[in-house]
Amino acid sequence: MGRKLNLSHLSDGECRQILDVIQRDFRLRQKEKDRIGILKKKVEEEEEKRSVLSRQQAFNQKHCMRCFSAFGMLFNKRGQCVVCHYFFCKECRICVHSILWICKGCITERQLQSQAFEWYYDKIKDRFRRYGSAKVVRSLYKRKSNEYCEYIPLFVSFDLR
Repeated sequence: MGRKLNLSHLSDGECRQILDVIQRDFRLRQKEKDRIGILKKKVEEEEEKRSVLSRQQAFNQKHCMRCFSAFGMLFNKRGQCVVCHYFFCKECRICVHSILWICKGCITERQLQSQAFEWYYDKIKDRFRRYGSAKVVRSLYKRKSNEYCEYIPLFVSFDLR
């Protein structure tokens, strides 16, 4: 993976097309990063709320941990999340099996873990110094540094996450 790219055989039009594709990819990565950031914030808020409320011993026995609604005998029965083991009302949990429930907070947390791939990107950054789009941009920039200067500032702080 330490090989250098030789893109000297490409025409100027091809180089511009490649840079346009890399710019679109960069914008998509930024949007995805922002979306994952919002999801992270929701998970952190939920965890903070749980940590504060879990200190109250009797609170979760009588109230939903997420929306604070009171449990009843017939209406708004409580159900225990199989992941975090707190009690939730019917609006704040999802039935997995006939008697198994998962709260919406745990579902959001699992969704974040599956979509963020942080563990993967951390391993890649440790293993490779430059990879993917950053290698192509660097190679094109070296090829004709003066001609493509208008494209390069977008990639100066290129984060491939």
